[in-house]
Order: sequence, then structure tokens, then C-alpha cells
Amino acid sequence: SQLENKAKALKVLRSRLLDRQIQEEAASRAMDRKSQIRSGDRSEFEFAMKHTELHLFDFDGLDMLCARLIAENAPVYLTVDLDCLDPSVFPGTGTPEAGGVSFPELLTAILQVAQLNVVAADLNELAPMLDPSGVSTATACKVLRELLLALLAG
Repeated sequence: SQLENKAKALKVLRSRLLDRQIQEEAASRAMDRKSQIRSGDRSEFEFAMKHTELHLFDFDGLDMLCARLIAENAPVYLTVDLDCLDPSVFPGTGTPEAGGVSFPELLTAILQVAQLNVVAADLNELAPMLDPSGVSTATACKVLRELLLALLAG
């Protein structure tokens, strides 16, 4: 009936308005967070240089590091910080790094490290509310899938 059609149309309109309100609130939160974005301070970078294998924007030296870790059969805890990806590929992070690596570069590095004695791994720095397009979530899911497959095969 005409009344049922109007009720359905109203329900669809209400749903679309709610979706738009959610998107606008997410965009507003993203704008608020942009003023809060920070990078590491000097002491954090100094600590990282002494206690981790940190490479900004590239994977130079990964071959030598992997060879050393294989020779030592050292246990490896792999952390994949997705904000290493260029923001054109991964905008949904609180700490975007212009000039970051490409998706194929990250995948190649993951496949290489997966050959080591990886005892644990984590994936972090996804902030889906900062990327209304959803591309960052899709990218994170693909990285996770490839990481798990590489570890199973490794």
C-alpha cells in the first residue's frame, strides 16, 4: 500500500541520515586528531637506535640483518607498523609518514623476515576512523593475510 511504501522510504531516509551523521562525526574526530599528530622525540629515536633495528622509509640492510639472525637462529618478534606505508596507500593512521614505503616493498620485506625464526608478530597503527574510504582497513587486512600465509609457509 501507499502507506507501507512511505514507511519504507522513511526508514531508508533515516538510515542514510544516520550513516551520514556517523561519517561526519568520524571526519570531525579525524580533524581534531590531526592537530594532535606527533612524531617521536629525540630520546625515543635514540632508544630505538640502540635497542631495535629501525629503518626509516626503506628496508636497506634487511638482507644483512636477516642473514645474521638466520646464522644465530635468533628468535624474532616481528612488529609491522603500518604507518611505514606512504599515506597515499595507507591514510588511516594517526602518524602518517610522507615518503613511506609502497605496499609491494612492505610485502617483500615481510616475506623475507618470515623466513626467520619468528616466534610472534603484531600489526599496528591502523586508525580506521581517520580513513572514511576504508582503503586503510582493506590494506591492513591484506597485509595481515600475507603475513600469516608467509609465517605458515616460512
